[in-house]
Amino acid sequence: MQFPHLFSPLKIGRVTVPNRISFSAHLTNLAEHGLPTPRLADYLAARARGGAGL
Repeated sequence: MQFPHLFSPLKIGRVTVPNRISFSAHLTNLAEHGLPTPRLADYLAARARGGAGL
């Protein structure tokens, strides 16, 4: 495996994240007038189910 620690837990201070996969901030254009929409909620829920540790 090219990245042997990718799915290993990582301790950051007093917090332990389940893996070393992070989900950074980015623009989705799924909000309307600066407010979240059901489509944005679905988008974020799908990413959360994907298992990003941070």
